Amino acid sequence: MERLAVGLYDGMRQDWLEQRILQAQYLVDGLEAIGMACQQAVGHAAFVDAGELLPHIPAQQFPAHALACELYKVAGIRAVAIGSLLQGRDPTTGQQFPCPAELMRLAILRATYTDSYGLCYRSI
Repeated sequence: MERLAVGLYDGMRQDWLEQRILQAQYLVDGLEAIGMACQQAVGHAAFVDAGELLPHIPAQQFPAHALACELYKVAGIRAVAIGSLLQGRDPTTGQQFPCPAELMRLAILRATYTDSYGLCYRSI
């Protein structure tokens, strides 16, 4: 309950929210600098375009999930697939519903990484 209260308090502080947005933008900028197409969503995560990064993996083989699994195997970084895997299957035909976007979400933990960890990012 205490952690929840701290989270609610932090979420109301403008300076904390600005820092959070800068952290997410720093991550997006770094990923784009190495050639990964991605998006930022409301300052909590970067969404890597796994469909563009892995065009050889068809939607029914879940490219975002494959990327998330490989990232965990190689670097121990947990991510989640947002794409066809979440769409489900047609109950009649059993065919996988394709998703127009195959994204892998890299969320930034709320209370783990701060400026004191040596993150140096520029303002946007």
